[in-house]
Amino acid sequence: MNFFKILVLLPLIWLPITVNAENAMLDPDCVKSEQECQRIANRKEAVRQRCLAEPEWCKERRLKKRQAMEARRELKQQCKINPEQCDDLTRKFKEHQQQLRKENKSNLKQQQAQWCKD
Repeated sequence: MNFFKILVLLPLIWLPITVNAENAMLDPDCVKSEQECQRIANRKEAVRQRCLAEPEWCKERRLKKRQAMEARRELKQQCKINPEQCDDLTRKFKEHQQQLRKENKSNLKQQQAQWCKD
C-alpha cells in the first residue's frame, strides 16, 4: 500500500513548489503560438496554485465544469435524437449559457462591491 502512495506522490515531488504563474512551464505538445501557449500555461498554473490554497473553490470549479460537460453531452444526444430540432436546441443552450455567464458576472460585481464596503 505504501508503494502505491509513493507512486501517487512522486509526481508531486517533481512539481516546482515556488513556480509563479508568470513563468509556468509550457506544454511541449502545444501547437499554438508561443504567446498563446504561455498564456495557457500561466492560467493552468494559477488555477493549480489556487486549488492548493482554496480546495473548496477547486471543488466548486470541478462541479461547474462537470455540469457544463454533462449539459453539452445532453445537447449532443438530443440533437442525435431530433436532428430537425438541433438548431433550436443549440440556440436555447447558448442562450442559457449566456444567461449563466451574466448571472455569474453580476454576482461577482456584487461580491466585489460588498468587499469594497467591508
